[in-house]
Amino acid sequence: QYWPTENWKAEGKDKYNEFYTREYEEQINTYVVPATVKTIGELAFNYSELFTLYLPEGLERLETLAIFRNWHIERVDTYTGEVAEGAVPAQEQIKPSLPDSLTYIGSDCFNSAIEMDYIFIPANVTYIGHHAFWGAARKEKGELIGLYEIHAALDEDAFKAQVETGDQWTGQYDNGLFPKNVPVLYGEARAE
Repeated sequence: QYWPTENWKAEGKDKYNEFYTREYEEQINTYVVPATVKTIGELAFNYSELFTLYLPEGLERLETLAIFRNWHIERVDTYTGEVAEGAVPAQEQIKPSLPDSLTYIGSDCFNSAIEMDYIFIPANVTYIGHHAFWGAARKEKGELIGLYEIHAALDEDAFKAQVETGDQWTGQYDNGLFPKNVPVLYGEARAE
């Protein structure tokens, strides 16, 4: 249905129609993880072409490769409360980025999430695997885009004492001839 017939084009349901395309993305490329889920398993959403993923408050683990190679994913947000089946959370239920309940982010979990522009590591996280955010930042036409900084709730000393991290978990981006590690901004409040 992403490639409409001539009848659909006549009704304005053309892939070049911005409203139709966004409506399609919201209905087809959005997923709300049920509120009862505590773990998103290995490879659960890899290559799934999601644009938006809503995680429930109460989720504890994102396993290895859970959201791997979702190049188009723009938002991974948390919701509180209940959501009707087939619906998306109401705006007042949503907070940006990962759930406060999250403790584990597996290796390569957000690898190549190049359309995301914000990630917040909550204070309960105790493990972040290798290359968790690898390839999620890049320079395009001289401008940094994607996850070119990571926000963490804990201050730097507390983070280093509490969180076990794998090799190159933050990722890098091209900085001319030399790659530059994505900086972590410690002691940050969650964006509104």
